[in-house]
Amino acid sequence: MTIPALLLLLEEKLMVGQLCVQGSDARVYISIADNFVSTGHFIQTARPYIGLVVPPGTPFMITLFRLFGLSDYGIMAAQTLMFGLDNVLLFETEKCVLGKGLWAPIIFTLACMRSYLRLGMVMVEHYYLFLLCLAIWIVYNRMKMPKKIILLNIVGLAMILTRPILATVYLCILLYTLFWCWKNRNHKIGTAMILLPILIMAFNITINYRETGEYILLENYSGYDLYMASRPDAPVTIEESSQYIVDEPDINRIREDSTLTASERNNLFKNLAKQNCRNNFGVWIKNSICRGYELFIKKYAFVTLYSLCGGFLLAARELRQKNFRATIMLTLTLMLVALTSLGIVELRYTMVIWPMASIHGAYITDMLVQHISTRVHRKASKKLT
Repeated sequence: MTIPALLLLLEEKLMVGQLCVQGSDARVYISIADNFVSTGHFIQTARPYIGLVVPPGTPFMITLFRLFGLSDYGIMAAQTLMFGLDNVLLFETEKCVLGKGLWAPIIFTLACMRSYLRLGMVMVEHYYLFLLCLAIWIVYNRMKMPKKIILLNIVGLAMILTRPILATVYLCILLYTLFWCWKNRNHKIGTAMILLPILIMAFNITINYRETGEYILLENYSGYDLYMASRPDAPVTIEESSQYIVDEPDINRIREDSTLTASERNNLFKNLAKQNCRNNFGVWIKNSICRGYELFIKKYAFVTLYSLCGGFLLAARELRQKNFRATIMLTLTLMLVALTSLGIVELRYTMVIWPMASIHGAYITDMLVQHISTRVHRKASKKLT
């Protein structure tokens, strides 16, 4: 638990030169928390856009930290603890799968280092990675029903509130819940698990309406990234993305018009993105495939492909036992790769696959180690005879 966190802190000190430095997204989350603590309003004031709304999961956690009196360094310590717990949960999950734990935390930590996860920076990745690791542990843990179902639904709902792209994971959890409740005729839990997201989302919409005067489900800023990704000349590498600038009169007008609210600006960019996708569908798909290759495969030195091979092998093993957990995990991993590649991304966005991919990578690594060990022992025994 300690060694992975120390490795990340060391890398951060060497690469960034200082700890506890906050980026633009972090300032938004912190401003929401500080505003709520001081004024009771759950709204950001770090960016000049009128009524900008972000998913509430991360700001909610930062608010809890602030209510407990944590400074920025206290939040850094909490995130370091969460990262340590991620590795503990993956270690325990690997023990459930293989009977021993070792490789999953190593693969996960190396992936975090490659994607520049910062323990000293408030990043949404810290919170949804913990939720993903917790969900995987619950799936493989020998917890009894319906406790397992209830916990999975709570964690899955928290995922959406933290990172909306994880709606695919929550939808899978919800469908399994409904199937289990129908099979076991447990209508009470089925009804409760359907009502829970409705009530939570309704509450969040109410809060957003109170702060902005608009009905917003989770966020109102993703339109610009969708528009940028849908353009025929959209970048497919991190290097191209950092230098990519759109200097067109119509786009500049939308971007710089101070009379537009964040939701109005977001809707305009989403409409332009839909138009680009319709007019240049083939180019958009090609760019998305190239972006996925660059970000998920090339940047990780093909370790992603290695882990996916392990996912297929693990799924095949569990299917022979009439168990579908690994198959569902593999399918969700591939879906998250595809969905992430559709938009303009930073390397840290690719972290979404690694809690599951680290288990896949651990399985194939253990297979290879056992195979090599067996061959070495055979050769040694032949020499002795």
